[in-house]
Formats: sequence, structure tokens, C-alpha cells
Amino acid sequence: MAIQEHNDRQESRQAALCLLVVVAIFALRSPWTGSFWLDETISAWIVQGSLSDAVRRATDFQGQSPLYYSLLWASGALLGHSEAALRVLSVVFGGFALVAMFSLVRTITGQASVALVATAALLCADTFQAAVLSARPYALGVFFALASMVLLERLSRKPSQRDAALFVLSCVLCFYAHYLFAVVFLAHAWHLARRPPLARMVLGWALLGVALMLPALPQLAALFSRRTALMFAQPIDFTALFKGAVPVPAVVPVLLGAALGAVWGGKVSRTSQSTAGARFLLPYVLVPVIVFAAWSFGGSQSMWVPRYWGWQAGAWSALACVLLASMQGERARKIAIVAAFGFCLLRLASQSRVSEDWRGATEAVKPLPGAVALYSGLVEVETGASASLPEFAEYVRSPLRVYGVSAPVSTLSLSRLEADLRSLPADTSSLVVFNRKLPDGSTSKDRILSAAASAGLTLEALHQDRLVSAFAVRR
Repeated sequence: MAIQEHNDRQESRQAALCLLVVVAIFALRSPWTGSFWLDETISAWIVQGSLSDAVRRATDFQGQSPLYYSLLWASGALLGHSEAALRVLSVVFGGFALVAMFSLVRTITGQASVALVATAALLCADTFQAAVLSARPYALGVFFALASMVLLERLSRKPSQRDAALFVLSCVLCFYAHYLFAVVFLAHAWHLARRPPLARMVLGWALLGVALMLPALPQLAALFSRRTALMFAQPIDFTALFKGAVPVPAVVPVLLGAALGAVWGGKVSRTSQSTAGARFLLPYVLVPVIVFAAWSFGGSQSMWVPRYWGWQAGAWSALACVLLASMQGERARKIAIVAAFGFCLLRLASQSRVSEDWRGATEAVKPLPGAVALYSGLVEVETGASASLPEFAEYVRSPLRVYGVSAPVSTLSLSRLEADLRSLPADTSSLVVFNRKLPDGSTSKDRILSAAASAGLTLEALHQDRLVSAFAVRR
């Protein structure tokens, strides 16, 4: 027994060292100071001003509660409003999420080394990387979703009022972090429905949790009333459905490691612990796919956005590591664990980019002379949602303002594009397009170039990339 404990500790230390290397590679290859992407510019605009301004703007213009933006406002007040400073909050909660990931898999498998592999695998997931590197509420939501999973799994093993209260609190905070992350509640409900005594124990705390969510009802009602105006209608893309259903970069390194261990003589043995772990994790893998696919088929593919269920990558990573933990043969398991870390390193070192880097956008728009015409790609510009709000014009122009453009800005809408172009002020000398793919397969840039020709305008390219294009306007 003492020898086994010594071997386990040594294996855990080796795995921890491997994880540190993985984290270091991720940190070195991440564009922490890259320019804000479009949605981040909205976050930066929201927290400029007082706390009450941030709460009001978040409530009026965002699909999440003001919780994240209040925290971001406080972070900005302490650290400033640079790209790196406003991303610190997401980095912190991303770190908390990794700790929750470790705790979840260690509880399920009983193996710290395998839990460290799961943590590295989560760090390889595109959705998690984007959450950690964005001044948006996704890292906050991922942490509270994973924390609620940890607490529910712990409750299923050893019920306690303390863990029940913490479980409900984590669910409430997950809801307030991002309303769509509440989809995780359906997986929770599945487990509670199968354990009536545990459900009865949680019920009282759950009622308190519902009461704590009631303040969000006015915002939720407002969002529901203008739901069609806040979503782009898109055709269903089965390729996107498949790609979004499984976080391949997180799962493949673990599976390849397990395969290498099997080649070395290891055998995967089904145990009661591995079966229980897989049964616990399976709803968290399936629920977001089913819910968001159904929602998308109901009329808007814009709901099929993997970052809306970023916590699912954690469930997939944990599920793959249950397989790793089931491998028999100490030497084969060690080889599988080291190989899994190696494949995680290979993934991070070889990917072309860790996160969307918008530095070209800032470089394109900062030097623009004179008045500017802007197509921001914000859905409210097309639908007119929120147009009656006092700060709507400021909201639409906020991407350029955050990028440092102080010149007068006129906004364009694709639904009235030619008319908008013909009525541009005479001193308009530049045009900026945030590129967006349209339902017919064309892009917003294509549509604007065509309309400009019809309106008698000549657009000379100043900067063009996949994300942002800038043009000089000639009449």
C-alpha cells in the first residue's frame, strides 16, 4: 500500500509538471494584448462611465445580466481599460474553471494524474480558449457551470446541506453569468429526477434559488419580446452542427494517449466507478447538443454558437479521461497519461492561432481621415431592436470609438444599404465594414461593394482581411 501511494504521488507530480508546461505554452502563444474583437468592444464601451451606466447599458443592449459587467467595471476601475486589463477577469475565472475541472475528474476517477490530463484537455478546447481570452462573460459562466457539476457529483456521493446550498448558489450565479448557460440545469434535473431523496434535499434551497433569480424577469421578458430582432436567421449548416457537438481538440489528445497506452499492453476495463462516472457525465455532453440543435431547427442557426455551451467541453474532457482512468496496467497508464499531455502540447504548439486576433482591425481604422461610414454587423442595426433607447446611436458606433476613432460616424444597414450610401454626408471619406457571412452565402463586404457601385461611389481598399475591411470613399 505504501509503495502504491508513493507511485501515485510520483505520477501526480509528473502530471502536474506536464500541466505546467501545457499552461506555459498556452500563455506564450496567446495574443493577450491583441485588439478587441467586435463583441469585446461592446464590453469595453459598457464599462466606460459609472457603475450605474454599466448596469443600464448591459440591461439595455446585452443578452446577459449585469453581473459580469459589474465585475468588469470594478476590474476596469482597478486595472484600467486596455485590452489586457479588461481580459484579466476572464483569465481569473478561467483559472477557477480549470480548478473545478480538476476537482470534478479527480472525484469521478479517484486519480489526480488523470484529473490533470483532463485540465490540460479543457485548455485545448477552442471554446474555452476563446472564453479565457475574451472580455466577455463566458469564462464566468463556464466556471459556475463546472462548479455546479462538481457539487452535484459530490452530493450524489455524500449528501450534505452545505453542498446543497453551494450547488444552488453556483446554479444561480451560472444563470446570472449568462442566461443561456442555464441549459446546464436540464442535465442537473435529469440526475435529480433519478434520485428522489437527493431532489427532496435540494428542493428547499432550489426554491430560494428561484427567488434569487426573480430580479432577472424584467430583462428576460424584454429579451423574449424582441427575440426575433436579436437573432440573425441562418440556414442550418450540418457541418457546423457536427463540429460544434464535439470539442475535437479537447477529446482527441486524450483518446490518442489512451490508444498509445493500449498499444503498450494496457487494457480498458469497465468498472463500477468508470460506469458511474460515464453515466454522470453523459447528460452534460448530450443536453446542449439536443437543446441548441432543436432551437436552431426552430428557426435561427444563430443559436448554434458553441461558446453558448462552453462548459460542455469540460464534460467531454472528463468523459474521455474516464476511459483513460479505466486503463489497467501501471506502465501502460503512465505512458497513456504522458502521451495525452504530449498531444495537448502538440495541439497548442501547432495551431495557427489560439484566439481571434483583431490587431489588423485597429491598425486599419485608427488612421482613417475625415468622417467615417460604418457597417458594424450588430444585429440591432438590421432589425431596429433597441433603436428607441437613448444610447442606441452611441452603442452602434462603439466599436470604432473603442478602436480610437473620434471622427463623425454614419451607420449603414444592409436592409436599406443603397439609400444609406446615397445619403452619406459630403465629408465622408472612409468606410469600415465588419465582415459577416450572410444567409445567401455572400458577405456584408460583397453586398456593400455592389451597393456602392449602384450609388455612384468608388471604394478604394485601404485594408482587407477576413474580419474587417476599410475603404477610401470617392465620389
